[in-house]
Amino acid sequence: RRLVKMVRQARLLPMLFIPAVHSFSISLHGCRMLSLRSALSRTHARHLSTQRMCDASAEQRVSVTGSVYEGPPESPRVTLFTKADCTLCDKVKVVLKDCKESHPHSLSQIDITDPEHEDWWKRYKYDIPVLHLNGLYWTKHKLDMAAAGEALEAARNGSFKQQRGEPDASRLEH
Repeated sequence: RRLVKMVRQARLLPMLFIPAVHSFSISLHGCRMLSLRSALSRTHARHLSTQRMCDASAEQRVSVTGSVYEGPPESPRVTLFTKADCTLCDKVKVVLKDCKESHPHSLSQIDITDPEHEDWWKRYKYDIPVLHLNGLYWTKHKLDMAAAGEALEAARNGSFKQQRGEPDASRLEH
Protein backbone atom coordinates (compact mmCIF):
# COMPACT_ATOMS: atom_id res chain seq x y z
CA ARG A 1 0.00 0.00 0.00
CA ARG A 2 2.82 2.37 0.77
CA LEU A 3 4.28 1.71 -2.67
CA VAL A 4 0.91 2.31 -4.32
CA LYS A 5 0.64 5.66 -2.50
CA MET A 6 4.13 6.62 -3.64
CA VAL A 7 3.26 5.75 -7.22
CA ARG A 8 0.05 7.78 -7.09
CA GLN A 9 2.01 10.74 -5.76
CA ALA A 10 4.59 10.44 -8.56
CA ARG A 11 2.86 13.32 -10.32
CA LEU A 12 4.33 15.51 -7.60
CA LEU A 13 7.94 14.67 -8.53
CA PRO A 14 9.97 17.78 -9.40
CA MET A 15 10.71 18.16 -13.09
CA LEU A 16 14.42 17.64 -12.62
CA PHE A 17 13.84 13.96 -11.85
CA ILE A 18 11.79 13.26 -14.97
CA PRO A 19 14.67 12.69 -17.43
CA ALA A 20 16.02 9.93 -15.20
CA VAL A 21 12.65 8.17 -14.94
CA HIS A 22 11.41 8.08 -18.61
CA SER A 23 9.34 4.89 -18.84
CA PHE A 24 9.47 3.24 -15.47
CA SER A 25 7.13 0.39 -14.49
CA ILE A 26 6.46 -1.19 -11.12
CA SER A 27 5.03 -4.64 -10.54
CA LEU A 28 2.68 -4.80 -7.58
CA HIS A 29 2.05 -8.21 -6.00
CA GLY A 30 3.11 -9.83 -9.28
CA CYS A 31 -0.23 -9.14 -10.99
CA ARG A 32 -0.67 -5.41 -11.80
CA MET A 33 1.61 -3.12 -13.71
CA LEU A 34 1.48 0.57 -13.06
CA SER A 35 3.13 2.84 -15.54
CA LEU A 36 4.53 6.10 -14.34
CA ARG A 37 4.97 7.29 -17.89
CA SER A 38 1.44 8.71 -18.14
CA ALA A 39 1.64 10.28 -14.69
CA LEU A 40 4.97 11.87 -15.56
CA SER A 41 3.62 13.09 -18.90
CA ARG A 42 0.72 14.79 -17.12
CA THR A 43 3.14 16.33 -14.65
CA HIS A 44 5.35 17.57 -17.45
CA ALA A 45 2.33 19.12 -19.23
CA ARG A 46 1.23 20.87 -16.00
CA HIS A 47 4.77 22.13 -15.46
CA LEU A 48 4.93 23.59 -18.98
CA SER A 49 1.53 25.21 -18.52
CA THR A 50 2.59 26.73 -15.20
CA GLN A 51 5.84 27.94 -16.77
CA ARG A 52 3.90 29.67 -19.55
CA MET A 53 1.66 31.36 -16.95
CA CYS A 54 4.74 32.52 -15.02
CA ASP A 55 6.31 33.87 -18.22
CA ALA A 56 3.09 35.69 -19.08
CA SER A 57 2.82 37.22 -15.60
CA ALA A 58 6.47 38.31 -15.79
CA GLU A 59 5.52 40.41 -18.81
CA GLN A 60 2.74 42.01 -16.74
CA ARG A 61 4.82 42.62 -13.62
CA VAL A 62 5.21 46.15 -12.36
CA SER A 63 8.59 47.62 -11.60
CA VAL A 64 9.05 49.26 -8.20
CA THR A 65 11.97 51.39 -9.43
CA GLY A 66 11.61 55.09 -8.70
CA SER A 67 11.55 57.81 -6.09
CA VAL A 68 9.82 57.02 -2.80
CA TYR A 69 10.16 60.56 -1.40
CA GLU A 70 12.38 63.61 -1.82
CA GLY A 71 14.22 65.48 0.89
CA PRO A 72 15.91 68.87 0.69
CA PRO A 73 18.36 69.18 -2.25
CA GLU A 74 21.48 69.00 -0.04
CA SER A 75 20.24 66.04 2.04
CA PRO A 76 21.72 62.52 1.89
CA ARG A 77 20.41 60.20 -0.83
CA VAL A 78 19.41 56.67 0.20
CA THR A 79 18.99 54.01 -2.47
CA LEU A 80 17.09 50.85 -1.62
CA PHE A 81 17.75 47.80 -3.79
CA THR A 82 14.53 45.81 -3.71
CA LYS A 83 11.88 43.93 -5.70
CA ALA A 84 8.10 43.71 -5.59
CA ASP A 85 6.56 42.09 -2.50
CA CYS A 86 9.73 42.24 -0.39
CA THR A 87 8.48 42.43 3.20
CA LEU A 88 11.93 43.08 4.68
CA CYS A 89 12.30 45.98 2.25
CA ASP A 90 8.98 47.37 3.45
CA LYS A 91 10.23 47.26 7.04
CA VAL A 92 13.38 49.16 6.08
CA LYS A 93 11.26 51.80 4.31
CA VAL A 94 9.17 52.26 7.47
CA VAL A 95 12.31 52.87 9.55
CA LEU A 96 13.62 55.38 7.01
CA LYS A 97 10.28 57.21 6.81
CA ASP A 98 10.13 57.36 10.62
CA CYS A 99 13.50 59.12 10.81
CA LYS A 100 12.85 61.42 7.82
CA GLU A 101 11.87 64.38 10.02
CA SER A 102 14.87 64.21 12.36
CA HIS A 103 17.36 63.25 9.61
CA PRO A 104 16.12 64.64 6.27
CA HIS A 105 17.03 62.49 3.27
CA SER A 106 15.75 61.36 -0.11
CA LEU A 107 14.78 57.73 -0.74
CA SER A 108 14.70 56.03 -4.12
CA GLN A 109 14.47 52.36 -4.90
CA ILE A 110 15.86 50.16 -7.64
CA ASP A 111 13.99 47.02 -8.64
CA ILE A 112 16.76 44.47 -9.16
CA THR A 113 14.42 42.29 -11.25
CA ASP A 114 14.14 44.94 -13.99
CA PRO A 115 15.97 43.83 -17.15
CA GLU A 116 18.04 47.03 -17.15
CA HIS A 117 19.26 46.27 -13.59
CA GLU A 118 20.66 42.82 -14.31
CA ASP A 119 24.03 43.73 -12.78
CA TRP A 120 22.35 44.60 -9.47
CA TRP A 121 20.36 41.34 -9.66
CA LYS A 122 23.59 39.35 -10.04
CA ARG A 123 25.07 41.03 -6.98
CA TYR A 124 22.12 41.38 -4.60
CA LYS A 125 19.60 38.66 -5.49
CA TYR A 126 20.12 36.78 -2.21
CA ASP A 127 20.50 39.77 0.10
CA ILE A 128 17.75 42.34 -0.38
CA PRO A 129 17.10 44.76 1.05
CA VAL A 130 20.45 46.39 0.33
CA LEU A 131 20.95 50.09 1.05
CA HIS A 132 23.40 52.62 -0.41
CA LEU A 133 23.93 56.02 1.10
CA ASN A 134 25.15 58.74 -1.27
CA GLY A 135 26.16 56.02 -3.73
CA LEU A 136 28.18 53.99 -1.20
CA TYR A 137 27.25 50.58 0.22
CA TRP A 138 25.63 51.02 3.63
CA THR A 139 23.87 47.90 4.92
CA LYS A 140 21.74 44.88 4.05
CA HIS A 141 18.81 42.84 5.42
CA LYS A 142 17.64 45.10 8.27
CA LEU A 143 17.83 48.57 9.73
CA ASP A 144 16.91 50.09 13.08
CA MET A 145 16.28 53.72 14.01
CA ALA A 146 19.59 54.17 15.84
CA ALA A 147 21.70 52.83 12.95
CA ALA A 148 19.71 54.86 10.43
CA GLY A 149 20.11 58.09 12.42
CA GLU A 150 23.81 57.55 12.93
CA ALA A 151 24.54 56.85 9.25
CA LEU A 152 22.32 59.67 7.97
CA GLU A 153 24.01 62.12 10.34
CA ALA A 154 27.45 60.94 9.16
CA ALA A 155 26.37 61.38 5.53
CA ARG A 156 25.02 64.86 6.30
CA ASN A 157 28.32 66.01 7.81
CA GLY A 158 30.45 64.25 5.17
CA SER A 159 32.03 61.57 7.36
CA PHE A 160 30.10 58.53 6.05
CA LYS A 161 32.36 55.88 4.52
CA GLN A 162 31.43 52.76 2.58
CA GLN A 163 30.76 49.90 4.99
CA ARG A 164 32.32 46.45 4.83
CA GLY A 165 30.38 43.34 3.86
CA GLU A 166 28.78 44.39 0.60
CA PRO A 167 27.14 41.28 -0.89
CA ASP A 168 28.09 39.96 -4.33
CA ALA A 169 26.29 36.76 -5.26
CA SER A 170 28.04 36.69 -8.64
CA ARG A 171 31.36 35.90 -6.88
CA LEU A 172 29.76 32.94 -5.12
CA GLU A 173 28.34 31.40 -8.28
CA HIS A 174 31.57 30.94 -10.22
